[in-house]
Amino acid sequence: VALVFTGIVTPYEVIFMKTLQTDDWLFFLNRVVDLVFLLDVTLQFFLKVEIEQPGKYGTVLLKDRSKIRRRYLRSWFPVDVIGLVPFDIIFLLFDGSE
Repeated sequence: VALVFTGIVTPYEVIFMKTLQTDDWLFFLNRVVDLVFLLDVTLQFFLKVEIEQPGKYGTVLLKDRSKIRRRYLRSWFPVDVIGLVPFDIIFLLFDGSE
């Protein structure tokens, strides 16, 4: 749901909204969506992962938390962290400092 919201609302914001307004309901809704994505990143460290067995048929459920964390840190974690950066707020801070 959060990804669909982002995919629909972000292009609208970029095309039709001239400036970022911090008192707008859309600004606060975007922060709620940011929290949902933060929760998702946090959960990825604890959820079991289904992996294929090398050289064999079928899959295995990875349950060891340290292996799950290591696997996530080496795969999608950097992309997820970059996606969590609130660029709109950062641009607002730099734009307001001039």
